Amino acid sequence: MRTLLLALSLAAVIGLIGVAALAASRYNDVSSLAGLEAATRVTVSGEIVNLGSGDMIMYYDGEVFEVDARGYYAIARNPESGRSYVVFLLRGNDGFTIAALYPAEAFIARYGSNPIFEQTVVVDGIFKPSVKIVLGEPGSGGFEKLYEVPVLEVNAILKGCHASYSQVQATA
Repeated sequence: MRTLLLALSLAAVIGLIGVAALAASRYNDVSSLAGLEAATRVTVSGEIVNLGSGDMIMYYDGEVFEVDARGYYAIARNPESGRSYVVFLLRGNDGFTIAALYPAEAFIARYGSNPIFEQTVVVDGIFKPSVKIVLGEPGSGGFEKLYEVPVLEVNAILKGCHASYSQVQATA
């Protein structure tokens, strides 16, 4: 009887630790960034937006980027400056949307050239509410703006892209 009580107590403690770990691993939704006014380091989760496929144009940091949309992400390149980014849009529960920018060379080295994204992505980085990208398509009547959203410069993808290289997802 004593052994059974000890085993049940131990199981209860392990269960409580598991529940606490799950509660601690919840991330702020992208929508929580809407009220920020200054650059801030954040860890947020959001639903990834499908950009479709084809050629797009992005205006960012005073530069024009040629964009190759590939579904849930795009590769933006500026042939003049040589800068390139992987771009993906994250939408929060209330529709607030941000552009997550990851330096393309580092992204491809880590996740490959054909990453697999999950529906929800968790990123860590610097959110810059006063810096925006404008993303759109070239059209017969000129540039057609599709998105104008604030930027999050990504330091790390914590969850949502790890299927690309079969690694265990990070938990905070």
